[in-house]
Amino acid sequence: MHIGFRTSGGGRGEFELVGEHGPLRAADLAGWTLKWDLPGIGVCETGIWVDPGESGKPRLRSKVPNERPQVGRQIAAILLLPRPVRERRSLASTFPVLRDRKYFLSKIGFKSDSEFDEDSKVLVAKPAYVVVENQDTSDTIVFDSRWKRVQKIHDSYMVNQDHVELLSILQEHQDSCDARDISRRIVLCSQELNRFLEEQGDVIPIIEEVFHITPGDPSILGLEEIEEDDIPMRVKSTSEMRQVRARSSSARNFSLAVRNAWRHTCAFCGLKLPGRTGEFDSGVDAAHILPWSKYDLDKVHNGICLCKIHHWAFDQAVLTLRCVGDEYFVESSPRMESFDSSTQSELQKTVGPIPESRLPLNVDNRPSSQYINILNTDIDVSKLTS
Repeated sequence: MHIGFRTSGGGRGEFELVGEHGPLRAADLAGWTLKWDLPGIGVCETGIWVDPGESGKPRLRSKVPNERPQVGRQIAAILLLPRPVRERRSLASTFPVLRDRKYFLSKIGFKSDSEFDEDSKVLVAKPAYVVVENQDTSDTIVFDSRWKRVQKIHDSYMVNQDHVELLSILQEHQDSCDARDISRRIVLCSQELNRFLEEQGDVIPIIEEVFHITPGDPSILGLEEIEEDDIPMRVKSTSEMRQVRARSSSARNFSLAVRNAWRHTCAFCGLKLPGRTGEFDSGVDAAHILPWSKYDLDKVHNGICLCKIHHWAFDQAVLTLRCVGDEYFVESSPRMESFDSSTQSELQKTVGPIPESRLPLNVDNRPSSQYINILNTDIDVSKLTS
């Protein structure tokens, strides 16, 4: 289950609960109260409840609108993001996405261990990620990664004696978080930071520079943190985990071994694209089936040789792999429907059994059916939508 942003006509959009959590559907939470569980802080009151209204849709509304900001403003203020909007006509087409009153929060994902208390009718949500969008661009913010940067700022201002006015605003922000009561106070504080720094975008890099804070490496949201019904984000997480790989000798050896085993031939389309020393590189990639950063498997039978296009299609779960006995099949997912008819036609040409002649000659080097099954469980493509 997650919070989604829905628009109707040209007016303001609404935040709604979307999806399922075990046997609970979003509509079952009508009348429930929402609370945030922030790392290092604890459970925070939000003043937000689930109002089915006349439409029957589980919309999230403030109990006291003048004192309790709506969901998007709350999360933005907690994470020191610029002010978001709810009117699409106000959106910009600029990059980066985070510009004051020029973007919106389109999705707030929950961690899999968020608590759903049916007796007290309280959802204690542990935010996992936030998707931010403007007219043309979107970005995903991993909640814990951003929150750690906020907490570093909180820790740093207390030992810094300079920049008195900035420190006062930051102390107000920390006090608002520590109070475990997300009210209009924290939103006003976040807005004051943008005004004081004369910044229309993201203030965190500026504050980090002032206090000489090293941001740290951005984190990737692990599959275990994402709810099982949130398939698009599970696909995104798996794709990103596949790409997180040090350029070590082990990685190079894996790539070379997989491409050699498949004779530099794309498993999906059959194109043979070997490199030529001193002239050009191989045109195929060694793709991990199970992402290395989660499973640490630099084994040839955890690899498949794919051309650049089909590597992308496999990573994004547009095309998937299935194993039945000793046979391998390329299948399309509902994500195929996102593309125009000519693109679909080209991608569909690969769908079907992979010829025996295309597979590695050594049976031990062929993709592990066990790994393929784990992948297809991690990202249940039957639940994907276009």
